[in-house]
Amino acid sequence: MNCIILAAGYATRLYPLTANTAKPLLPVGGRPILEHIMAKVEQVEQINHVYIVTNLKFYDDFRAWEKGYGSCKTITIVMIRLHRMIIASAPLLIFNLWWKGKIFMTMI
Repeated sequence: MNCIILAAGYATRLYPLTANTAKPLLPVGGRPILEHIMAKVEQVEQINHVYIVTNLKFYDDFRAWEKGYGSCKTITIVMIRLHRMIIASAPLLIFNLWWKGKIFMTMI
C-alpha cells in the first residue's frame, strides 16, 4: 500500500514561521512535524511506499530532509505546481485511489 502525505501548502497563516520553512518541517518536540507523522506511518506494515507531495518553493528542503532521515519505507518527494486544474482535480483523484484501497492518505 502507498501513503500520500499532502504537504504542498504555503501555510501563510503561520507567517513568519513558515516564510522560509515548510510547516511539516517546523520542529515540535525537538524534531520536524513530518517525523512525528512518519513514525506513525512506519508502524503500519502494509505501507511500503510514502509519497510526500510538496511545492516548488520547499521541494529542495524536503529532499534535504529525506536524505538525512533514515526510514524503513521507500520515500519519494513529489513536486507539484499549483494550477487551477490541479487544485480542482487532484483531491478527487486522490480520494478515488484512497477509496479503492490503493493508498493511505494523511494531510499536514
